[in-house]
Amino acid sequence: MHRESGEWGPRFGWWLLTLAFVGLNVLMGLCIRDLVHEGSLAAESVTWPSAPGTILSASVGVSHGHRGATSYRADIRYRFAVGERMFEGRRLAFDGCGSERACQALVDAHPAGSPAEIHYRPASPEENVVIPGGGTDDVLVLVFGLGEVLLALITLAMVTLGVILLLPLPMLPLALQRRQQARAEK
Repeated sequence: MHRESGEWGPRFGWWLLTLAFVGLNVLMGLCIRDLVHEGSLAAESVTWPSAPGTILSASVGVSHGHRGATSYRADIRYRFAVGERMFEGRRLAFDGCGSERACQALVDAHPAGSPAEIHYRPASPEENVVIPGGGTDDVLVLVFGLGEVLLALITLAMVTLGVILLLPLPMLPLALQRRQQARAEK
């Protein structure tokens, strides 16, 4: 069936906006999942066993945001053994260090070549950390969670309205075609 130019315009825009909201829902869901995962690992890490290790390198990393914001992190590498298996890790702590001064203090406390106790997850030693505990702020998880719920409700409303108002009923195109034929015959 041939559609006249512009007939899909509002529908296409509505569904494109709805698709964008669905994409935002997925993205926020992934962020929340990562926050919760990191938070649970951080809480769990205080009970992990530790193994002696060696710091291979430590420095302060700098990132520049697109709006001129600068953030700092402790870039660290270490090696340790669990049984006969050797592991390398890069996580100093679950919490970020924040300021350049705080990161530098953490790096200075763990210089290259120094020994360190490495805490590791017994079921998967690939999950490891030098300083256990800390982790995601529960308020942040709550804010993201509430934002996700609100976004999901808005998306649900958009999809519902799209189905009710914008999608043609199955017989509507046939009825419109018959109406146009009747007008053409007059």
